[in-house]
Formats: sequence, C-alpha cells, structure tokens
Amino acid sequence: MKKFFRITKIYFFLLSLLIIGAVALAQFPSIKIPKISTGNPFEKDSPITTSLADAVTEIPFLDDFEPSDISPLSLLPRGPNNGFLIQNPGAYWFSGQSYCFHAGTHSPGKGKGYLYAPMKGTKAEMIRLVLQRSVNYPNIPQAKVQTLIWAILAQTKPSKMNSEINATAKLLLTKEEISNLEGSAFDEVSQDLFGRALGKLPPQTQRVFEAERQLRNAMSGNVSYGELERIAVLTGEPLPGKDDRSVPSGRWSYNPEGYFARFYPENYSTTQMDIYIPENIRVERDAQNRIIAISAAKSKRLVIEYDDATPPLTVSKENSLRGYPLKNVRLEFTLPGYQKIKYKGDLGTVTMAEWKNNGWSFAGPLEGKGKAVANDNRYANAAGRYDIAKRQNDELKKLLKNIEKLDKNKKLREFAAAETENLLSLMQFSVALRELLAAQGIDRASHFFDPVELTQRAWAVEFAMLVKSHQDAALYQPNSLPQSILTNISMFDAATPTSFFLGEVNPNRSMATPAETGRQRLGQSTRPTDKDQRCKAESQDCNTDSGNDYLSCFSACGTNMPSNPTLGQLNEARKCFSACESNYSKQNRECSRAAKKYARN
Repeated sequence: MKKFFRITKIYFFLLSLLIIGAVALAQFPSIKIPKISTGNPFEKDSPITTSLADAVTEIPFLDDFEPSDISPLSLLPRGPNNGFLIQNPGAYWFSGQSYCFHAGTHSPGKGKGYLYAPMKGTKAEMIRLVLQRSVNYPNIPQAKVQTLIWAILAQTKPSKMNSEINATAKLLLTKEEISNLEGSAFDEVSQDLFGRALGKLPPQTQRVFEAERQLRNAMSGNVSYGELERIAVLTGEPLPGKDDRSVPSGRWSYNPEGYFARFYPENYSTTQMDIYIPENIRVERDAQNRIIAISAAKSKRLVIEYDDATPPLTVSKENSLRGYPLKNVRLEFTLPGYQKIKYKGDLGTVTMAEWKNNGWSFAGPLEGKGKAVANDNRYANAAGRYDIAKRQNDELKKLLKNIEKLDKNKKLREFAAAETENLLSLMQFSVALRELLAAQGIDRASHFFDPVELTQRAWAVEFAMLVKSHQDAALYQPNSLPQSILTNISMFDAATPTSFFLGEVNPNRSMATPAETGRQRLGQSTRPTDKDQRCKAESQDCNTDSGNDYLSCFSACGTNMPSNPTLGQLNEARKCFSACESNYSKQNRECSRAAKKYARN
C-alpha cells in the first residue's frame, strides 16, 4: 500500500507539471518543465527508442544500383547466432518474417522508403535475443512471437500476461530475463490521470501511448491476435509528420558492420531485405587521378582511355577539378582456363563491347564554388554535371559526418576532404557512363556486364574500405565466429585490402525504419517466409539449368578446338567461349530478376 501511495504521488507530481506547465512557467519562471521524449511519459527510457533520427547512413547515389547477380541468402549456412555465414562477397536477398515494433502506427505502404537504423532501447538486446532464438522454434507461429514482442514493448508484467503468452516467453526468454521484465515493467495509473497526461502530447504520440495501454490491458485476457493487431497496426494512410523525409522505396543504407542493405516491406510481418557485401574490385588511376580501369574477379574489366589531344574542361574557381573527354571505353573479359579441352594455352582477353570518342568525366578535388561553362561540344551538359558533382559531394560529406557521429566513444578518426576525392571521381564517372550509354540508346542490361553497376560496386568497395580504415574498434563489428567455422569459409584472400567483412549477417541487430514517421518501424528476423523457401528452390533449379546449358556450350566449343589451333581457329574458339560466358551471365541475371520479382510480389 505504501509503495502504491509513493508511486501515485510521483506520478501525480509529474502529471501536474505536464498539465499546468504553461501556467506554472508564467508564475514560477525558475521551474523547468520536464521534456517529453518519444518514449513513455511514465518511464525514463522506452524498450525500443529507434527512430528516423537514427537512420543516418542512407546513400542516394546508389538509388539505381540493382545487382544483376543477386542470390538467395537462404542458400548460405547458418551461423552460431542464427544469422547467415558469408562464404562469398556479393549481392543477396532474403524474404523474412518481420515484426511490428511501434504500436499505434500505420502498416508499411507500397513504394514507401525504409532505411537501416540500429536497434536501440532498454529492451533492445532482449528483443534481439527473442528474434534470434525464435529461429530455433519454427513451430512457434509468428503471431505468438509478435504477441510476446508487443507485450515487452507495452511494458507488461509477465505476472499479468495470459498463460499462452507466458508459455512463449518461457521458450524464448531465460528466467533472469523474465524476472527483469517483471521488475522493470509498467505500473498502471488511473485512466483519468493517464488521459490528462496524454492530452498534452502530440496526436501521433497519443495514439502510440494509448495503443500500448490497450495492449497491456489485453495481454491478461484471452483476446484474439486479430484484436491485438487491430490495436497495434493502423490501416490507411498516416498524416504527414514534421520529421518525415522523402525517401524512395529500396534506398540503400550502409550498415557499419561493413555491408549495404535495403528493405522492401510487403506488410509489417513480411520484409524482403537485399544486402551487398563488397567484393574484390580494384580501381586503377593514372598520375592525374583519372580512372583508367575497374577490375572484378580477375576476369571482368572496364578499361578507359582519355583523349589527351583535346584540352580539358576547366571550371572557374576550381584549382584542380577538370573535365576529360573519353577516347575509348571497353568491356573486357579474360577467358578462364578450361580443363576439359585439348588446348592448354592461354585463351586470352576478349572485348565484349566498346564505345569510342563519346562522353567525358570530371576528375580531381572539388571545391564547389565555381561555374562550369563548356567552350567545346565534347563537354555536353557541363553546367548540369557540375551541379550534380556538388550535390553528390554534399551528400557524401553528410554521410561521412553521420558515420562519425555514430561513434559515441569519439574514437573514430575524422574523415579528411582529400579522402573523398576518389569516391567522388567514381560517382562522377558513373554519371558519365550513364550519359554515354543513354546518348547512344544502349540498354545497360543487354551487355555481358553493366559498366555503371560495376562502377557502383567499386564505389561501395572503396567507401567501405575508407570507413574501415578509420573505424578500428570504434563502431559496430560483425558477430565474432569460432576459428573452427572461420577455417571453413572460402572467402577472398584475407591478405587483400578488401577483406573487411567476415562473419554473420544477422538483421536482428538492426531495424527497418520508415521515412514516414507515422508508419511501423520493423524488427527483422532470419526466420524465412514460405515465399522465401519456394523462391529459393526455384532459384536453385534455374541456376542448375543455366549451369547445365553452360557446360554443354563450352563442351561443344572445346570439341571443335584442336590441341594446336591456328590463329584463325583460336579466334573462332574465343568467340565461341565468349558466347557461352555471355549467355551464362544473361541466364543468371534472368534467374536473379525472376527471383527478386517473385519475392516482392
């Protein structure tokens, strides 16, 4: 009784301050009114506090980055924390069970943007463990896992939960965690006091707190899941919020663990996540820091030559930034050594596509205070391209500054302006390639590999390498793995400078955060949806078929190639093998596109 009286007195004092704040402030200028955060007004910290303000690593530059060879993440083995072990870098997708983490808000809408943000709050680790452990219990329906999460988010005492919720809690939480919930959960006050306090809060915040109150009350009875869902998940469209951002669907974010991610929520309970693990891609530059080659996997190579007979484009008030005309841009492929053919020599490198005397690109450090005026028709849209360069430079500096802010321990070294030059040159070269191909009406997807996509992958690699060079142990690190597992992972050579991610991809460490603040924030799990499993099987079948076609194709090429071919015969064999590789690449892209389309529909 004394405890109840003491708590009630505290609540009454706080509520009185909230209700008479304006009057009190006028009469007693020295009194400071407590600030109302986005958390519960009756508790200092909320179970989950992640908000749009925490989503600070979005990357507009990659908005049209569509990895052509994306694979199902479900094909990879599970790690010790129920994530996925990355055996090879590259692009992956996963259609997984997701969870509502913000009662009283609207369900995701089609075409609405979601961004990566870390999971934060007093119960973030507990809920993360619930998601992780739920993978071990595939027979627990997703609805029961969601109900337990709502109970935790609503700060419900386990002693007040019904027997069904308690049964789920005993499977997914330890005795210590359940005891922690009991001691830190919410003590209800009267509806009158609650209503008077809420009256001083913004309407959207009122809906959240009222939804949590209704959920707490429902947890003790035999309320159906449909009724809980009706309380927690609003239908229709939310009203615009003052903190909303304009973010397109599928925008990439950088996860400080060392990879890139984007989200496509189907609804609050199903979300497709795409990730990109930076590969072993190398960029070569000349003495003027111009990009002259981008190489991937020792076989695909984009080669660039510049027309140095044409004077470069200069920009007023820019000391070092120059525009350079492109003389030759070509896609090359080094044919692998086929063991099942009689000829044992080097098949060499073939040109898969080539464009001459078209386009131009900026190179050099950008100061951003000048004006570009072209006196040569080789430099089309010079003013527009300079404006794009300034915008991209601003976005890049903002992104790096936000990553610095993620380091609460202030151990992350500050990014110097000179360190962004290479990243900006790749961004500008990507723009140059887009304009070059568009001017000639060329479909990027029709080639053996997309040069723009390769440039974007190279940018992702150099960006992640730059962050890692500053990061050390300051930011989030990938889940550590036992040595017994590490020795069985056939990743790229650890001695190469691109080996900055090795571990488990586990989305339950993060959240998909809506750009519209009135929508659900989503907790991600590694429990696959039924669609993911069907899609994984179809993707495997598709890739098996394309692999069989590939083997048949190069066997036919090898049959017609003698062990000592003439130059003509060797060139014909090169064309034959190149066609096999090109067709195989095309089929794999089609498999990837079909899988992604199926997963998102």
